[in-house]
Amino acid sequence: MKNIFLYTSMMLLSLSYISCNDEETQEIITTGDASSIYISSEAGRREIPLKATCEWIVERDSLTRQWINIEHKKGEGNGSFNLVWRANEKFPRKGKVIVKLANKVKADTIYIYQYGVAPSISFPDKKTDVPATGKEIEVALNTNIPASDSTRIAMTVDYDKGKEWISQLAFNKEMNKMQVKVASNEPEVGERNAVLHITYTDDWGQPYTTDFNIGQMEMGGTKATRTISFAEVRKMVEATAGTLTIDDDIAIEGIIVCDATGANNAANTQLDKTKIDMSTTYRTSYIQSLDGKYGFALVFDTKELNDFAPFEKVKIWLKGLTLKKEDMPQRYTLTDMGLKSFISKEKGDATNIIKKERTMAELTDNDVYTFVTLKNCEFPIHKGSFTPFNEGYCPSYNVQRVDRYPLLMHDNQGRSMFLMTNIDCTYRRDGSVLPQGSGTVSGIIVHEEYPRFEKDGNIGLYQMRHLSREDIKIDLSKDNSFSTIIAEWNAFKLSGTKVLPSYGSGELWHTSTTPTAAPDYGHVGPFVNGEITGTTKGVISGTLNLAFQTKNWWTTTGANSWMIKISTSGITATHISLQLATLNYAIGAPRYWNVEWSEHGNPDGIWNKAGEYTIPDVVQWGNTLYEQLNAWKNTNIELPLDLLGKTSVYLRLIPSVNKAGTTTTYDTASINNNSTSGLMYVSIRYNQ
Repeated sequence: MKNIFLYTSMMLLSLSYISCNDEETQEIITTGDASSIYISSEAGRREIPLKATCEWIVERDSLTRQWINIEHKKGEGNGSFNLVWRANEKFPRKGKVIVKLANKVKADTIYIYQYGVAPSISFPDKKTDVPATGKEIEVALNTNIPASDSTRIAMTVDYDKGKEWISQLAFNKEMNKMQVKVASNEPEVGERNAVLHITYTDDWGQPYTTDFNIGQMEMGGTKATRTISFAEVRKMVEATAGTLTIDDDIAIEGIIVCDATGANNAANTQLDKTKIDMSTTYRTSYIQSLDGKYGFALVFDTKELNDFAPFEKVKIWLKGLTLKKEDMPQRYTLTDMGLKSFISKEKGDATNIIKKERTMAELTDNDVYTFVTLKNCEFPIHKGSFTPFNEGYCPSYNVQRVDRYPLLMHDNQGRSMFLMTNIDCTYRRDGSVLPQGSGTVSGIIVHEEYPRFEKDGNIGLYQMRHLSREDIKIDLSKDNSFSTIIAEWNAFKLSGTKVLPSYGSGELWHTSTTPTAAPDYGHVGPFVNGEITGTTKGVISGTLNLAFQTKNWWTTTGANSWMIKISTSGITATHISLQLATLNYAIGAPRYWNVEWSEHGNPDGIWNKAGEYTIPDVVQWGNTLYEQLNAWKNTNIELPLDLLGKTSVYLRLIPSVNKAGTTTTYDTASINNNSTSGLMYVSIRYNQ
């Protein structure tokens, strides 16, 4: 930095020629403007001459000692001392040097001003708007002021209406966020604005000021606003489905059951094949009636408007909002939510929510958009993470083709449904193994379509969205589960032409060809510097033998199949089921499949149908269809209890029709016998 001096003259000190013993007339005199010295930010040294008739001493205060040294700090009569200062890479600073007669009280003070870096404060966004209910806001801040100096920052406020409704200035330890508290607006006040003057004052007393603007909406509602029940709102749309703009001066009161910052609140909107609106989940919240009976989805235009916190008790003004009613299941959404929609807001905790525990069979349409705990659940696919993706098609790799996944849940009553997980969910693939026991899962009951599993998107009437990892209270060990595994295949262990189970007893083979190893999507993570170690964007090489595949699925006389042999001798149970993780590794593999069983195992004999399912094609980069998948599809098939108590039982997974997909269509082609279909997981289990 260049040397810049306000004063170029040297400082001179002189002491009057009076006897040092004459205490009443002793004094220290400075000459000219020598009481202040301005020095460069660079390190340096200056000699300070003085005149005296007796002993003198030079001292510094404690802060000055940190950057200024004194050479020749003592003397008698005429003499000099040296100021030696360190370079200053920080803000301008001020030091104090005291020259006094030895052992006497009287002294003279010299102030040392050293130049430095100019302090700066700025806001990327100069203004924010807050709801009438008030809130503690946090805004982005750019500054070179360290946290240790934040006490030098002060706030003054100019209000256009009211006074002292902004308070509690604070900063985070990284000094990249500023926080203030905005009080609730008052009825009849209307919109109001405030200008915050944020000022840092340096050692020299020099202020550095920047402004930030806060606008607060007027209080929602009027003196005539009437609070009505959720049930009354639901009746406003009389048709089975439809929309209505609410013109009545009405409000509802309820409990917020999610966090506005939650990455897993809702399904993000797929705008086209290669673009997803990643803000949908952050624009969506859910409000549950005080009695826990009903819920509404609340959708804001922007994520910044959604500032709900879990368990808040809120009153929402409905006038001007759009009520949307959908059927199968019956569910209700309020859109066009804005800052003016708020009437009141009170902090709360989990005790605010009516506890709702259900089995899957007990769920009804009234539970949609409410917080529910499902009892006696398990994740029956004992492999992989919440999102077993090829991440190359996901926003995690800056590609917006797929961003959510339905994970299979199964309960002790033989029911199954899907747990939905978004790509932004922080624990979706964090290195943790999915729990393999049983327990409870809590979250918001929703209805979502997922065409990557089924062409029409139908994956069941209800799904659940977990809001935190703590919502999933399932035991880690398969030994602590209501189900018992008869046989399980989660890896490729070939013996001759048959694949051996990883757990339990059984055999699995193909009726025409010998299976070969295939890529697997079961790596649990975590991401390290944007990558999952040992994989290609989350896909595990087939050389590690964790999945298997084969081809030759259709002949002129019928279909070939996967064949499974198990024993159920001595087993009694309330339910027996089959779980599959499947994928067509190539376009042209069979689309439609049946699950059939027999006691004889003869491919030409009579088989009993137990269920049916479809297998999606692997995603194609050039043209990713909505029905193609970058993961395995997990499927549950309930099997008849007639299978129990048999020495030998055969299950076969067999193509049901000669239909396959193309690069542009779902099922318009015939099966290509060179196209492989694979299995990444298979299990047969019964409920104790």
